[in-house]
Amino acid sequence: MVLAALFTANAHAQQTPAAATSSDAAKDKAVKQDASVTLLSKGTDKTWQNYLLDDAAAHVSAASMVGIAQSAVTIAESTRDFGLLMQAVDPKNKGGGIAITPARTRHPFPKINLNDYLTNTLWLQPVVNLTLSYAQGVSDTDVAKYRRRAVALSTNGTFEKKDDPVQVRVKTLECADSAITAAAAAATAASGPIVPNPGPNKPTAAPNAGLSEAITTCEKAETKKFDARWFRPVWSVTIATGDVALDSSAASSVGSGTSAVLAARYGRGFSKSNIAAASDAKTSEATEPDFEWGWALSASARYNHREPVLSSVGSGSVQRQSSNLFAIRAAAGTDTVRLLGEASNASPRAVQGGEQTLKSALGIDYRIAPGTWLNFRYGRREKTSGNGDESAGLLTLTLSPSALMVN
Repeated sequence: MVLAALFTANAHAQQTPAAATSSDAAKDKAVKQDASVTLLSKGTDKTWQNYLLDDAAAHVSAASMVGIAQSAVTIAESTRDFGLLMQAVDPKNKGGGIAITPARTRHPFPKINLNDYLTNTLWLQPVVNLTLSYAQGVSDTDVAKYRRRAVALSTNGTFEKKDDPVQVRVKTLECADSAITAAAAAATAASGPIVPNPGPNKPTAAPNAGLSEAITTCEKAETKKFDARWFRPVWSVTIATGDVALDSSAASSVGSGTSAVLAARYGRGFSKSNIAAASDAKTSEATEPDFEWGWALSASARYNHREPVLSSVGSGSVQRQSSNLFAIRAAAGTDTVRLLGEASNASPRAVQGGEQTLKSALGIDYRIAPGTWLNFRYGRREKTSGNGDESAGLLTLTLSPSALMVN
């Protein structure tokens, strides 16, 4: 993967042969460099994948365009390599989607230098997170059933560098290096200086049994802190198109027009004071805020250009219209479970184009396991006939596995 290659390149760029010297300081420095190589070298730095965002249900941008993702807020929140959405309530299993991020497969994008990415994170995020998604589903109206397909191109990013997954990974390595330095100093004081490993790409075997444990503990702590910031401010942009036809094998399809979506989220955490005692037990220093709960406000605006009126599809004279959809969401909870409320301006005009988004809804997102979410929504929406509202519920299971696509 591209980012794995970035870490590898950075490791080789930072590595320097350990010079033979009697200086304890020089040896400690060599140990620290070798420890960094351990974490960053090719084939060993697997932990960084934990920092790909898993802060919400796997998002397939095209899914919302075909009506199988009835959440009004179409914000791309996942930077997993691909997301898979399954419609749990579709008896014919015709609803589903998949998304892939080309930059994480190395092709067709070239490798991006890690130092350049760290320097220009906010500018390079749109390239690294560019995602192509496909979805298909069936819209069931009072008149007929319609088979719909869509393809979407989307990208997303954060408003602050500190919220970028790669930035967090680098921070983790800095924390690990500090732990290694402390462990090396303790080992030197106890049994003499550590002899640095003279071979390239061969990290020093630590005589201190607690060294590996210290690194693991540091990584787990940083991962936990990052996951807890599910409310981090993010943005996304999506462009989609597709086709629609009567749900019949003999029916011909017509273009479904073009949709553009702009979305953003802003949130904050309810922090608690976390004071850690210094190693000498004489002073203490405050660590970064430890978040248990957080809140977030999300909003999106979608414009649909020349979408067909579903009731006219298959009639020989397709009517077309343009419409817009604005939506907001308020959510509160943890990185495991969240309560939320949504509202949109979904109108009869939008319903004519196949939009079945809930006008207002309450719901809950629950993470069953890493990358696996159960989502429930219940609310009101426009009837497909356009005559008034109706109650509707939606239960979906979404998967967001971290796929390794390497050469």
